[in-house]
Amino acid sequence: MSDFKTTVRELGRELEAKQAQAKTAWAEFSTLRDDAAKLGAELVTNEDAFTKLDEAGKAYDGICDQINAMQAKYNRLMELAADGAPAMPATEAKAEKPERPQTPFERFKASMAWKHIDERKGMQFGVTPSAELASAVGTKTLMDTSDYPSINFQRPGIIPLPQAPLSILDVVRMIPTDKETIEYVYEKTFTNTAAETAEGIDASIASEGTLDFDSGTVSCKWIPFVIPSTRQLLSDEPRLEAWINERLVRGVKTRLQSQVINGGGTADLTGIANWASILSQDCGSDDVFAHIHKAKTKILVNTYANYAPNAILLHPEDYERVILEEDGENRYYFGGPLADGARTIWGMTPIVHTAVTEGSPIVLDLSVVEVYVREGVQVSVSDSHDDFFTKNKLMWMAQGRFANLVTQAKAVCELTDFGS
Repeated sequence: MSDFKTTVRELGRELEAKQAQAKTAWAEFSTLRDDAAKLGAELVTNEDAFTKLDEAGKAYDGICDQINAMQAKYNRLMELAADGAPAMPATEAKAEKPERPQTPFERFKASMAWKHIDERKGMQFGVTPSAELASAVGTKTLMDTSDYPSINFQRPGIIPLPQAPLSILDVVRMIPTDKETIEYVYEKTFTNTAAETAEGIDASIASEGTLDFDSGTVSCKWIPFVIPSTRQLLSDEPRLEAWINERLVRGVKTRLQSQVINGGGTADLTGIANWASILSQDCGSDDVFAHIHKAKTKILVNTYANYAPNAILLHPEDYERVILEEDGENRYYFGGPLADGARTIWGMTPIVHTAVTEGSPIVLDLSVVEVYVREGVQVSVSDSHDDFFTKNKLMWMAQGRFANLVTQAKAVCELTDFGS
């Protein structure tokens, strides 16, 4: 029985503490309620004030619910007591209860603030207010992109301009040199007078042949290429440094490739097509394959088959004439559009490039073309150009020094009026 009494006493003390907590919560709610009444119509738009008032109301309601539950439990324990436990007056625990449904709402509803809040339908303390949806017209106006523009999607990377492949530089020999001028010696004349001669006293004097040499030179030409930029650009977009570097190197190599094929000499490199004494094959009425084979044969004859043509340089338009060539029964020589595998022309590899002059393919033995490299392509940057330092600008430069040499002119044959 003593344990029962102890439980009743502890519950009574907890009930008293909870009632004191309810008084404190009610005082806080009353203060916020009075402040809300002072705001008047502004309370409707003051979300912070309304939220605090709503949360205080919820807190007070929760404490009162706890008091009611504790009071009910206390009353049940008292009914079970056989000898009468020390009791708290029931009216003391219930003293605050009438105020919860009456005073907070009746007094607050009478204020001007409540009249403005009441315009928002369904609003009450402890319940999340409902939101009125905007009309279709209102939504259209609010969502206009002029008021709230959308963020653009940024495609990664840069879309490059098409660049010519360096396929011709890939198949010729690149020879390093530490000299500005390359001198070469070549066999100019060889007269073979070897003949049968009788032996003995009546023998004739052996015939005398001739052997003559000459020399020539090619000079390295400087190929520079510059692109200006600002320091700010590279600082804001560091990836552009690699892009500029790649474009500079490619620019110099593309020019070198064009010079190796068509350079005019003197200030330029002397290209394969303009090298002195190369062979020429005029295209007559035969088909394109006959033209190409005649050029190959001419090289074999003039070099005594010491050089075997292994490539043919063609412009894309000329290559198209070749692969679209048909026999007498309208069949493609190259097998048509469904043909697989590499295509060769009379055993020679076609190298297709826009740097080759259209209508003038070149049949050759690639071993006779030598490109000398005095300085490979190098990239440097400086702000000392003009007024670049004061304007925070940079000048990027790629440069190289090269020379071109055809060691045997008769191992090269240019076709003229090809496909006309």
